[in-house]
Amino acid sequence: MNYKGTPCFLESLADKIAIKLQYRHHIPRDSAAEFGMEVADEMGRLWGGLSIYIRKNGKIKERQREIYDAYLKEGVTPALCRKFGLTEQRIRQIIKNHMLADDSGYSS
Repeated sequence: MNYKGTPCFLESLADKIAIKLQYRHHIPRDSAAEFGMEVADEMGRLWGGLSIYIRKNGKIKERQREIYDAYLKEGVTPALCRKFGLTEQRIRQIIKNHMLADDSGYSS
């Protein structure tokens, strides 16, 4: 797929979304590609100009569970913040989201 003016990362994101929609959800190719572009464009609009770190080979739910488990053992400490490279505020947000998800029956 070729998206003029779209950074390489967003092109790749659009392609990955389209492929997943086609093969996992049986969405027609054109519709899947269009949706992939819409999502990539929205990410570019929302996050354009930001420096974003994406953890290599990591899954969001696994890492958040790891943070929650560490919190249960030691609470929110400076060492915990350093271990995960996050602020105390972000760790507290992850913990809160995890506890709310547990209450609702959904995982965060």
